Amino acid sequence: MKNKLPPITETAKKIPLGIIPHTGEAIYYSEVEKGEKKLSLPDKLNTDQQITLSMKRYLANEPGIIATLNGQSLTNEMAAAEIKKQSVIGRQLLKMDINYLEYYLSKFPENCFEK
Repeated sequence: MKNKLPPITETAKKIPLGIIPHTGEAIYYSEVEKGEKKLSLPDKLNTDQQITLSMKRYLANEPGIIATLNGQSLTNEMAAAEIKKQSVIGRQLLKMDINYLEYYLSKFPENCFEK
């Protein structure tokens, strides 16, 4: 059964919306839209699972530079590495990514999520 999801750009469809908690396998927009996979809400994932998801999301982004308020510039790979080691900036990037994802997923129908 096809799900009616909020619009998203083609580029963003390449960025995971979730992971399968016990395997870490990425879940993408098209899989949720087609009803092939269901998402776990980010707040239902443990910290390690959130880190895995966020790292996959940063690494899947188009190449670019992330600028922080302190003037530091990070590539997507550098951001993922900071998240993995849970540095101060890594924890902030993780929090920002999970908060954004929770907001975006709040627009999805309930049947897109694991019970």
